[in-house]
Amino acid sequence: MSTRIRYVKNAQGTMVAMQVFQGGVMSYRPEFYPDTNIGQIVEVVSQRVVSQVQATSAHKIKIKLKEELSKLGVVFEKETRAVTKRQNSSAGNT
Repeated sequence: MSTRIRYVKNAQGTMVAMQVFQGGVMSYRPEFYPDTNIGQIVEVVSQRVVSQVQATSAHKIKIKLKEELSKLGVVFEKETRAVTKRQNSSAGNT
């Protein structure tokens, strides 16, 4: 099970996921093009584009790609973050 998808920029300028995701018997790798705001999910073995999404920002593309991976059978853990107390570092406050 995975929670976060980490992306790295390859030589062509495409943001490619560092992980390969297993959905049933197929393996998928999401990628997106930051300059055109288009993302796609590629089947690893055949290099065939399985799904393509478009959005207005890189953040929204990542969200849509994760939703598409879920539709393809990839299981993600429920992500929760711990609430942390803010430290009051101002000089005059106690």
